[in-house]
Amino acid sequence: MDPLLLGDLTVQVRDLLRFHQRVGIINYPQKEHLQTLFLSRSQNDVGRGRRQATATSSQKSRNPQFSMVGIRKDIAQCEQCMPKVHRLGQVFGRGPDHPRLMVVGDLPRPAEGIAPDEVIFGTEEDNMLRRMMAAIKLSMDEVYVCNVVKCVAVDGQPDKECARRCFFHLKREIAALRPAFILAMGEQAAGLLTGSSAPLVRLRGRFYAYSGVGGSPVRIMPTFHPRFLLQHVEMKQMVWQDLQMLQRQLNR
Repeated sequence: MDPLLLGDLTVQVRDLLRFHQRVGIINYPQKEHLQTLFLSRSQNDVGRGRRQATATSSQKSRNPQFSMVGIRKDIAQCEQCMPKVHRLGQVFGRGPDHPRLMVVGDLPRPAEGIAPDEVIFGTEEDNMLRRMMAAIKLSMDEVYVCNVVKCVAVDGQPDKECARRCFFHLKREIAALRPAFILAMGEQAAGLLTGSSAPLVRLRGRFYAYSGVGGSPVRIMPTFHPRFLLQHVEMKQMVWQDLQMLQRQLNR
């Protein structure tokens, strides 16, 4: 079975079981084995729920599925859409384990002569992103930044299928970091995280809910990528409006 499909199925089953517990369905065959898949909270027994939450949290920290070390290892070994011989390298996400904000771009494009691990979006794009975060009073130490597509293609443009396959890795990153807000920068990031095929110019300017990690939905703000803004400076005012909306929510 395709490991990406298996991973998606695992997340869906876990979320279904969580829903069952919220509505009071708590008895299953081999229940003790199923408890490792989801956080059980019974409204009739708060004390038991807290103990199970603590146990689940401990299991999660040791589970490679939710470990950033395990996620990076899997990304490094992944060849689902791009064999190693067809890529210049990979760009892993950077930032704290508990970020105030997660920023997701489309794909990395290091400049010629720049090692992939020295940039996230690109040299000029990274500089613009730092200025954007400073404008809304955020240090880069508070922000986790990554791309949907993790590999740098030799020809500079990975196949569109790469974004869909890499989305599995991104969902695991979100599940591990559990940010309250995600700034989705670019068409691919915005489309995958909102589940919409609408153009970015129509998606931007409002928040969307992403529930792929279970529990409380993550709020998504789609906006234009720094790469796009370098080519279309007239769109910067729109992005500034998006960033101000995000700042107001972060400061609540």
